[in-house]
Amino acid sequence: MSAPSRNEGFLNAMEVQVAGGAAGEDRVQAVCSEENGWLFCAIYDGFNGRDAADFLAVTLYENIIHQTRLLDCELKQDVTGDVNGFYPHSPFQHAFKEADNSHVEKPPAGTLDENNSKQEMEDRPDLVSVGSCVLVSLLHRMDLYTLNLGDSRAVLATYDEGSDMKGFGRLKAIQLTDSHTVDNELERSRVLSDHPEDPTVIAGGKVKGKLKVTQAMGVGYLKKKNLNDALMGILRVRNLISPPYISTEPSLSVHRISKSDHFVIVGSDGLFDFFSNDEAVKLVHFYIMSNPNGDPAKFLLEQLVGRAADCAGFSMEELMNIPAGRRRKYHDDVTVMVIILGINQRTSKASTWV
Repeated sequence: MSAPSRNEGFLNAMEVQVAGGAAGEDRVQAVCSEENGWLFCAIYDGFNGRDAADFLAVTLYENIIHQTRLLDCELKQDVTGDVNGFYPHSPFQHAFKEADNSHVEKPPAGTLDENNSKQEMEDRPDLVSVGSCVLVSLLHRMDLYTLNLGDSRAVLATYDEGSDMKGFGRLKAIQLTDSHTVDNELERSRVLSDHPEDPTVIAGGKVKGKLKVTQAMGVGYLKKKNLNDALMGILRVRNLISPPYISTEPSLSVHRISKSDHFVIVGSDGLFDFFSNDEAVKLVHFYIMSNPNGDPAKFLLEQLVGRAADCAGFSMEELMNIPAGRRRKYHDDVTVMVIILGINQRTSKASTWV
């Protein structure tokens, strides 16, 4: 899905423009709003099912709007608000927690009342094991807010200044997100320190032997004992000593856009299974320079499929002919968005492929 071209003006529409898509358990959402003066892009990388990602695609954007409007009202009444114009962490925290609580307490989306919720749990007790990583990039005025839970990434491509006549030098990749997995030593240490009385907090390289990610939406069975007790068999966690084990407090990065910034790659972890940050930036830059009116997200996805095919010993055609479910053996669901940043303007183009 491609946004309007540079000549059309990405944020000049009179109404909110919304785009969305899905691939496997991934969900993607893009909202361009003149009223709020922002571009909102989000990836919901679901696991153990699609329900949590589906729920977030319906609710999270509205929660963020609600919380930021509440904050705007508070700042108008309080002249001691943030003088830099940056939103504090609190509205985003509230929005994420509100969405997560709604899903954990009343899964799945569409539940209307307590009786329906209980019936849904009886019919599908596995819902409490369904979750989603979340990555949100919010471009508001000249500020880029990046929030994440899990292992999706936002990577900024920016120039070192002062190396040529245009004032730009080498294009470099800057990761704007934290990696919330047990493979990240900082996250691993945090989880262990949060549960000092639990000797099995990390087992088999996973939180309680279940998840590699340490922060996510959903997965209520790792957050509340009563939801874990509702499970049976291998899904149920034994010795749930000190829940919650999975955090829903997003990491937040705020970056003031400058003339040196070129574009942002927003991708689920499947992209970075095959490309480093630097490789992804170089591929997108090469494509933009060669095809200024083309779609860099689609190109990056095509390069990934080619690399996945090479690793599996297939041609691209052979790999693509494998049914999607079986193809997960060779590559994860992949969602890619590229936001091209124009000099002295908020954005010129965005593209999304799943």
